[in-house]
Formats: sequence, structure tokens, C-alpha cells
Amino acid sequence: MSSETSSNNSAQSELQLKQIEEAAKLAFENNDYFVQILDTIIAISLAQPINNTKLQTQCLKFIYKSFVSKEISSFSLRTANSVKLVVTLSRFIINEEAHINSENISYNLIEKSIAIFAATFDLMFLHLIDNPDKEIWQKISTLKDFLIAKFLTAYPLPPLNKDTDLYRSIGCKISILRLFGRIIKTQLPPPQQQTIETEDFDDATDISIALVSKDHPFLYTSSLNNQSHMLIDMLFTLLSKDLLLPTSLFSTIAAVLMTLFKLRPNFLSNVFMNFILAYESQYKMLPRFETNALKARLNRRFNDRIDKVLMTMLLNRGFIEKDPPLKARFSNKLSYMVEKSNKQKKRGILSLENDEVDDVEGLNKKQKLNHLSVDFYDESSIVKAETFKDLYQLISPHDALASFDISTLPSDLLNRIIITAISNVDSAKLNKALNLVASRYENLYARIKMKEIESQPEEKGNDDKLVKIEDESDEEDYDPTSVKSEVKPQNNSDDDFDFELESKNFELPLPKFADPREKKDQLKLIVDNFISNSVKSGADKRWLKVLSRLATRGTKLNSEISDYIRDSLFSYFKQDIKGRIDDVIAWLNEEYYDEFIVNKKCESDMKESTYFKYTSLVLDFLVPFIEPADRNIFIRLLSEIPFIDLELISKLKSICMDPIRYKLGFQPLLYLLMFRPPVFDYCVDFLTELYKIAVEKNDDQLKTECENYLKKYKPDAVQSSS
Repeated sequence: MSSETSSNNSAQSELQLKQIEEAAKLAFENNDYFVQILDTIIAISLAQPINNTKLQTQCLKFIYKSFVSKEISSFSLRTANSVKLVVTLSRFIINEEAHINSENISYNLIEKSIAIFAATFDLMFLHLIDNPDKEIWQKISTLKDFLIAKFLTAYPLPPLNKDTDLYRSIGCKISILRLFGRIIKTQLPPPQQQTIETEDFDDATDISIALVSKDHPFLYTSSLNNQSHMLIDMLFTLLSKDLLLPTSLFSTIAAVLMTLFKLRPNFLSNVFMNFILAYESQYKMLPRFETNALKARLNRRFNDRIDKVLMTMLLNRGFIEKDPPLKARFSNKLSYMVEKSNKQKKRGILSLENDEVDDVEGLNKKQKLNHLSVDFYDESSIVKAETFKDLYQLISPHDALASFDISTLPSDLLNRIIITAISNVDSAKLNKALNLVASRYENLYARIKMKEIESQPEEKGNDDKLVKIEDESDEEDYDPTSVKSEVKPQNNSDDDFDFELESKNFELPLPKFADPREKKDQLKLIVDNFISNSVKSGADKRWLKVLSRLATRGTKLNSEISDYIRDSLFSYFKQDIKGRIDDVIAWLNEEYYDEFIVNKKCESDMKESTYFKYTSLVLDFLVPFIEPADRNIFIRLLSEIPFIDLELISKLKSICMDPIRYKLGFQPLLYLLMFRPPVFDYCVDFLTELYKIAVEKNDDQLKTECENYLKKYKPDAVQSSS
């Protein structure tokens, strides 16, 4: 009986496929039937399971021929019906890798769906200009954002690692790149505004945001412009990465950018030409687990050839004719590339000399640093098959160890291997591996549970009815203070837990109050760990801003803690005060802002302020160690701290009187005299005092230097001293 049913289903499926094929043929021969047939085929596709590959392939084949191959020649007909495809395309495209893998969804169906979306995006955009539908646009945006997010992954294949994933799923990546080109072209205006009548639209029309009126409900927005710029940046960032791109991907990016260079030159011409001039495939690295040297040589050679084609096109088509210096640079680079290509041809592709790199050591070092973030070949958190091997395997399936049967080893030898391996492995790498296996286990467990639920729909329905009847019968006797487990769960492992559970009012215990000393000790420990960990990791310096604001604004009720944070910051700065001068300036500005702007202290209280105290400490620490090479650092500090008076300026006295470093003291003074008027009088008073000291000590060098400034800014001081 089952074989008869199966044969009937197969015959029905074959009949349906034949009907779709005949309907498609009719639509292409007579476009009057196109709309009706398209609606029917979309309805059939949506009604059938997504993994019914034969039928779904036939449906998408018709849509592909209609919109991508343009076998429906009418531009207006394709435009008007393009938005009907959104739901169907979303159904194929927006799926997580685990779902695609478990449901055996055809890779070709997803690739073809992306290609259709890329070919129809501008048609959908054009249709929505005159026929606004916010719900449809939201679906288009969701589909667009999903593909942008998946571009650098292995989607729709299960992920491995970020380097290898760039070399996988190339077909889908190429379709996504073409979509990027269409998005950028559509969402950015052309160099010259176009005026096109509605009836004049055809395949040659440059569809762009310039056609959208300012009162459009949702298309006239700056977010589309920003997204296009983000995509342009993404493409150039990918090209400038140290990783060697596969030629198929590189050539598609080059083709997309060349099209945009011709249609939207005002947005990327300079960056595009700089990329062509700067590209050098020989300095690009291979993915960490790529071992095929011949494949790498071919990639490099063909990428260089594409770069050479781009240069030839720009030179011969007159794109850079008006810029002779740029044209000369392109000509020189082209000559270099031709000569390099000729040498490679003479050597032959199998020659090891093709791997020559000018800076081998630098490239190897860069490659080593780049690969620190990739520890394992398979870093996926998705189990590809429900086996222990797939659960635990992190190495490549082509690795010899992957097929090694470890059960053949004696147990004592196996124990020694495991102990030695664990004692020598990097703890961070081991933790990463364990987390990957744990994630895979959770993924596998969730999938198995989902299958169990889906395979028992009737039994679940009966259980729901039983629970409902029991709830109704026991509703009146329900006592919230005492709950007894009447019905045993199906899981036999819980049979021993058939006991009465007393339900009492539960209250969380009050937190233990720490005494002030414990609070201070804990906070000091946090601050110390924060600084020490940040110094070790070489992280960015946002934590400095956090600590400085915590000292000024977050701990005002406890001055001891605030001062501890400040002292810790100052100790950190002292370790390399010249290299951390930017952070010192930011910290002192924060102190001044809190005291005199937020809390509005008077400047008469300056001498007792926290700002004055730590500014004095910074200068006292810096002045003895400052050298002539640090002139710019010193000038920056004195010019950018928010307040400075005679007492702070006087801390320069030891430098100004130093016969070797005196220039280093007078140069900041000159800067303050010229560009910081509020401290002009302080500087003049300081110079006058220095001049008197020079006269008393008969220091001709100091006297001459002071006279040079005083004669210009306060001549009376020199005359009175004389």
C-alpha cells in the first residue's frame, strides 16, 4: 500500500513539474499570460516544503529567466511584478545555517534566490516610488540587511573559521556582491540630475534615489545614503586586508567597483584609483589552513592580471587623461606589472621562485599575528551530523589525525598523552575548544528535542486535553499553600521524586552590610585590578575616562576613595608620562571641569583644589626628566591644561636656568605669550623674576634669553633692572 502511495505521489509530482514547464513556456511566448502564471507559480512555491528541491528549482527557474535573463522583455511588466517576489525570496534566503543544514535545503536554490534579488532590487525600488507600501519595503530592507550581515561568513554553508569561510560559498558571495553594487547604485544619486518621464523608463534607465520626491513617506531618507557609503567602505576594507582573496571574489569586486566608478564617480573614484595603484598580491597572506601552494600562485597571478586589466582600461578609455601625474603613475605601475608577468611566464607556474616576496620576514610576522585569532580549522558551534566525531572534531577532515583510531592505543600511553597535552596547551585555547564543544552539544540537544516534538503532534494534543480535564476537575480543590505531584512525568528518571512539596512564602535574605573599611578595600582591589589588567592587555584607553569620572563624579561622598583612584591614575601615568600625555591632559581637564564648571567653585579656591594639586604633581614629576626631543609634548601640556598661574609657571624655573635645557623652558613661555592671553601677565612676571636672578648671579646666558623676550613684551622691566 505504501509503495502504491509513493508511486502516486511521484507521478503527481512529475505531472506538476511538467505543467509548470509548459506554463513557463506559454508565458515567455505570450507575455499577456505572464502575470497570471507568475502568481500561480509563486503560490505553488509557497505551498510546497522548502526542501522539495525539484519543484522549487522549477519555480525559481521560471522567475530567474523572467527577471534575470529578461525573457520577459517588457520593463514595465517586470517592474510592476517585482515586489511579488519578496516573500518567496525571503523564504529561501533568511534561514540560519543550522536550519539549512538540517533541512537539506539546496545551496543552488539559495544562490539563485540571491541572484534574483540582486537583479530586481532596483525594479522594486522604482515600483515603490510611485506605489508606496511600507510593509513591502520593510521586508526588502530585512532581506537586504540579512545578506549584508552574512557576506563575510560561509552562509549558507555551516561555518568553519573566519579565514577559511572567506574562500567558501563563493557562488552566494558573488551574488551578494552584485546585490551590493545594485544597492549602492540605487541608493546614491548620479553626478548629474536626471529628468525622466515615467513612460520613458527602460533597462538603460539609471534608477537611483534622485527619482524619489522629498515628500515620499519612507524612501527619501539619509539612512539609505549612509548604508551605501558603508557598503563601499566594506568592499575597500576587504580589498585592503592582508588576506589573499580568491580570484572569483576579487574579480567580482573589481567589476562592481568599475561599474560604480563609471556611474557614481563622485563617491569612490579617488579611493578606487589608489587601490589599483597600491594593490600587490605578493604581500597578501593565505588563510591559515590553506596548504595548496599552486592554488595560491594561481590566485596571485590572476589577481594581478585583473589589476593590470583595470589599469589598462583607465589608461585607454581616457578616465585619467586630464591628470598627467596620475597617468604617469599608472603607466609606471603597468610597466612594472607587465615585466613581472613576463618573468613569471618564463619561470613557469610550478617554479618555487613564483613565491618570491621582497619582505619575507615581515610577511611571515604579519601572518603569524593575523592568525592568532584563528585557533582551529572548524570553529563552528553547529553540529553538522549527529555523531560524536562531529561533536568533538575541531581539525580539518583532511588532516591525517581525523581518521586515526585512538582506541588502538594502550590506555597507559593514552593517559600520558592526555596529561602531557593538557599540561602544555594554552589555557585560553583549551577554554575556547571546550566552549565550542559545549555550544555544539546545546545545538544538537535543541535539534533533537525539536524533532521529538515535531514527530509526536497527536500525542502532544492528547496530553494537552488530559491536562485541561484535570485542571477543570481540580480547580475548586486547589490549595496554593500545598502542591502535591499527582501525575508522574513520562521521564522514568524522575520516578523516585514522588513526594509532597510544601510551598511556603519565600523571601530573599537581606544582603549583608559591609563595613566602610571592607567597602574601601574592595573598591581599591577593583581599581588595582582594572589598571593592572588594562596595562597588560594593551586595551584601548576608555577605562581611563571611566576611572577619572568615577573619581570626580562617582565617589563624591567618600573623598578617601576618590583620592585613591586619583593616586592610582597618577602612578599609572608616571610609568610612561611622556607616552601618556594625552591621557594626563584629559584627566586634568576632567578634574577642572568637575570642580569649577559643574560645582562652580571660585578661582580664589584654586590653590586648595584637587586640580591644582595634581597639576603641580604632574609638572614636578615631568620637569626633571624632560628632554629637548620632548618639546612638543611639553608645549601641549602647558597649552591644553585649563588653568595655569604664576605658581605653576614658576615650576619651569629649573629648566630655564639649566645651561643645556634652557631652550626647552623658554619655548613654552613664548607659546603662552603669543597664544594664551589670560596667562600673559604671569609669563611676563616670571620672566622679570628670572631676569633679576640672572643679574644677581651674573648669568649672561639666562640674562640674554630673558632680555630677548622682555624687550619685546615688557621693555620697562629691562630698563629698570639696568
